[in-house]
Parts: sequence; structure tokens; C-alpha cells
Amino acid sequence: MKEQGRWLPTTLGEGAANSRGVVDEYRAFVAPWGFGPEDLSVPVRIYQGAADPLVPESWGRLLADRIPTASLTLFPTEGHFIALTRRRDVLEWLLEI
Repeated sequence: MKEQGRWLPTTLGEGAANSRGVVDEYRAFVAPWGFGPEDLSVPVRIYQGAADPLVPESWGRLLADRIPTASLTLFPTEGHFIALTRRRDVLEWLLEI
């Protein structure tokens, strides 16, 4: 994570200074989506760290099973900040689709 610089401390500091955005995020997490994962028809790739203590690997597998066009990419030794540690993988895939 060292190569990610000050992103995490800066983000946490901003959230502590003004929690409105944090509250909005949590509300969005639990709000109805307005569609089912089964309804998606666009390419979807789910990236997950299998060593994530907050989001079980089974959740990624369940979501991938529900989305007809999904593929699941697991990183066995990665944790919760997969969007940072595997940012290049994600961006390269987005450029391919």
C-alpha cells in the first residue's frame, strides 16, 4: 500500500471533517438497486481479494453467479483494498471492452 501514497489518510480525513458524503455512501450501499443482477447484459468483471476480512469471497462468487455476463477474478493473497492494489488490472480490462 505504500505506493498508493496518501490516498487513504486523505480520504479518511475528509470523511471525518465532513461526514455527509460518508453517510450518503452507506445509504447507497443498502438502498434498493432498482434492478436485479440477473438483468445485467453488459460485460461485468468482479475483482476480489480472497483474503479480505470485510467482504467474504463467497459474496463475490454469489454475485458473479447471479450476473449472466460476469466473470470473477480472485486474488488469493489480496485484502480489502483491491481497487487500489489491482487498479492496473481493472483499468486494462476496461480498455479491452
